[in-house]
Order: sequence, then C-alpha cells, then structure tokens
Amino acid sequence: MRLLLDTCAFLWLASEPEGLSRQARTLIGDEGTQVFLSPASAWEIAIKYGMDRLKLKLPPPDYVAQGIQMHDLQTLDVTMTHTLTAGGLPLHHKDPFDRLLIAQAQVEKMKLVTPDMAFRPYAIETIW
Repeated sequence: MRLLLDTCAFLWLASEPEGLSRQARTLIGDEGTQVFLSPASAWEIAIKYGMDRLKLKLPPPDYVAQGIQMHDLQTLDVTMTHTLTAGGLPLHHKDPFDRLLIAQAQVEKMKLVTPDMAFRPYAIETIW
C-alpha cells in the first residue's frame, strides 16, 4: 500500500502520533506500507511557520527532515502532471496545498491520510 500524508497527518506523526486515528497509525506502521510526504506539505509548513501560524520546536527545514528520517518516509516530487491535474480539479476545495495533494494522490494512485472532510468529493481514497 502507498500512502500520502496530508500536512496535518505529517505534523501529528512527527510530534503527537496519538493525534492520528488508530487506523492511520496502524497502516503507517505496517512494514508493507510505503508512506510519502509531498513537498507541498513542507511548503505549507514553512509558510505557516513564517506567518507565525504554526509553532514548531525546530525551524521547518530541520523539523521536516527529522520527521522524514524518524518515520522512514519517502518524498514524492511534484511533477508537471501533478500541477496541471491540480489546476483542473473541480473547486470543491480551494486550498492550493490540499489541491496539489489531491492531484498527487490521483495521479500516483495513492491513498491520502487526512481527517479533512473537504477531500471527500474528489476521486481519491482517504484514510482516517
């Protein structure tokens, strides 16, 4: 199974794993699961941190790198196909970071780990 973490799922995994659902924790911890983080989430973290809307114990570059290493995550590069797919999505959800995650999950046929109900109208499987 291949999972793509929503930004909030990554933040919980990196600092408060108990904030994740039991199902998400189980799947993320399964040896047969590949878990990915998108640069879109790192970008969102950096922007919110810079706007003082997100408190972290480390600066974003260190925080994200530590979370990736600690949880053996893979990164999913953003491609032209991802960005064009995101631009063509219906406007159910207007957040550009989330739209890119939705597009990546669609294109790469991944399940998206998120508690966000706004992802549901899209043709992706979510896990929470």
